[in-house]
Amino acid sequence: MYHQSRKQRYFKDRQVDQNTRVKQLFERLGQYEDKFGKDLCEMDLNELLYIMKNYSFSTELYMRSHISDYNKWCLDHHYTSINYADPKILTRNILKEINEIALSDVYLSIEEAKRCREILITTRSREVLMPVFMAVYEGIARNNFDDLIYLRRQDIDLEQCVVHTHRGKDVSVSRMLIGLLLRCERAKSEKVGKYSEKKYIDSLFEDSIFKLTKEYRVENKLPVLKRRLRLYMGKISEYTGIHLTISELSNSGIFNYVYEQGMIRYGINFMHEVKMEKIPDFSQRVYDSLLEEKGIDYGVYQYRLSNRFIDLM
Repeated sequence: MYHQSRKQRYFKDRQVDQNTRVKQLFERLGQYEDKFGKDLCEMDLNELLYIMKNYSFSTELYMRSHISDYNKWCLDHHYTSINYADPKILTRNILKEINEIALSDVYLSIEEAKRCREILITTRSREVLMPVFMAVYEGIARNNFDDLIYLRRQDIDLEQCVVHTHRGKDVSVSRMLIGLLLRCERAKSEKVGKYSEKKYIDSLFEDSIFKLTKEYRVENKLPVLKRRLRLYMGKISEYTGIHLTISELSNSGIFNYVYEQGMIRYGINFMHEVKMEKIPDFSQRVYDSLLEEKGIDYGVYQYRLSNRFIDLM
């Protein structure tokens, strides 16, 4: 946390216990203070909106309440001159609007996906964030992460570049993803801070791709791994600045694969095709064959992802 001694005085004045949700909230917000290089009370409206867009509407209201109270305390002590988290400035309607925007479907273009990879490769947690991002993007992390949770070294066909998923599908993937997954499986530890790391000491299977830094009872491993993978997705959204759900990232990656292959092999522009009320028979057969080749069984119309996507076509 920025200005930790200041916040300790605030907690003392407001009689906030050390283990309460409020204290945990400020610890979580510390990552954004580090990102912007300033204390919460010094952040402008755009910076506060950047923080809020990553959370649900109810969480946004909760955060605004406590940030506003902290900023008001800072005003009284002359640490800042304006409280941008004041409900009169950061109104309920503004929060609702950014929440609706964040929840709307996002289409990640081929160029945007490349830019996301370039950002993630520079992060401290790249050895785990990169394989998660690419696995979701290439279609092997659907079913609420079950395919990644159960993924083992024996499920990866290095020669054919195929991953045998938990749901029983063989999904063809890039050599880049194969390399990332194998590197993740061989990793002995995970970076958790600028200069610290935690050793992997447990996993669902001996050759699991994704591991745990603590020992858990067998029945607890699945929910813990699921939470960790959700946390990684949150980190990916935070680093890239794009609020991404599993389905949005996966749908984008699958469509981009079909779009690229349709152009390269058949000269078909699916960006144009999916706008038509009736897909031409030949295009439909090509589309279906590319999805089958990929190991995906979704229809054309599932790729009408958003207004932004329609505008790109």
